[in-house]
Amino acid sequence: MGTATWANPGQRYGSALDHPAHSPDLANPAQPTLSTVVVTVHRMDLRNLRLGFRDDAQRRRAQRVIHDRLADDRLQDECRYLMKFWWQLSMSYQEVTIGELRGHLTADKLHAVEALIEAIHRSPEDIDTWIARATVAFPVIHDRGNPE
Repeated sequence: MGTATWANPGQRYGSALDHPAHSPDLANPAQPTLSTVVVTVHRMDLRNLRLGFRDDAQRRRAQRVIHDRLADDRLQDECRYLMKFWWQLSMSYQEVTIGELRGHLTADKLHAVEALIEAIHRSPEDIDTWIARATVAFPVIHDRGNPE
């Protein structure tokens, strides 16, 4: 089993700023830099993420990516927190914090989750882009801990 790399090889930014339309222009100080976006993500309240989706179908597609491609139940601690985040996408209250995600997810999966959070706050079109990129970056997990 190989590991997925969320950032594109050779690309300058490897998490929430992957989307070319949101790469900062270093000559323009009014645009956010990677460090300001990361600080924003880490302080972010994850309640009401459900309101950023175009509709329930789009939310379910994003949740399916988390369930089928990120949450590997062979890695129980990581899976537990990814599933809390999966649930968070439907809830108005806070099920998990960004700090808990940082403490329990591998780097690639944390970058993917942070990128989804940023996409939710930007636009439904960015969520569609996240779904497409995550589907390529992370293969479906076939062995869900069941020996059959």
